Amino acid sequence: MPYIRYIQIFKENVKIYEDKTLKPLRTHTTSDRYRGFGDIEIYNSDGTPFEIVEVKHNIPIDKIMIEDVLNKVKGTSVRKYYILTTAEPNFRGDYDELLNVIRDIKMRYGVEIIPNGIFTSLKYYLRIIPDLREFLDRYTENLKDEFRKSSDVKGEHLVEWENIIKRRILT
Repeated sequence: MPYIRYIQIFKENVKIYEDKTLKPLRTHTTSDRYRGFGDIEIYNSDGTPFEIVEVKHNIPIDKIMIEDVLNKVKGTSVRKYYILTTAEPNFRGDYDELLNVIRDIKMRYGVEIIPNGIFTSLKYYLRIIPDLREFLDRYTENLKDEFRKSSDVKGEHLVEWENIIKRRILT
């Protein structure tokens, strides 16, 4: 599975991911009737869900999303659920109320919901990786694999990604 390459960096560098597996990613156009938990699903070695990531594009995080997460994971082994967004601002509605709902869910159900901007999260997690060149190489291979599968990754995405890499190396 090409996705294993991607999580392998975390498995090698972050102890809590050592015995975990990453479920194959679905394309962005996969039906919302999918019975999983989120966009990225990490499982324990016994097949139970460990950690979930849901990515929203240009949709601010709100109270309804937080409550939807609880409905998805209540009564499961999921203990950490990330909701990440590209929207600016990242949140809609009363931020303090949102935090209160998240705290209440953690206390009552033991599920930690982590809402954040995706770019902020990426900056944070990329600091954990000791060799960013290796990460970029593996990410590039994932993009190429996805392109070969005729997924949402198109030729122009690969060209632009290669241009980004070249600009970063030369500067």
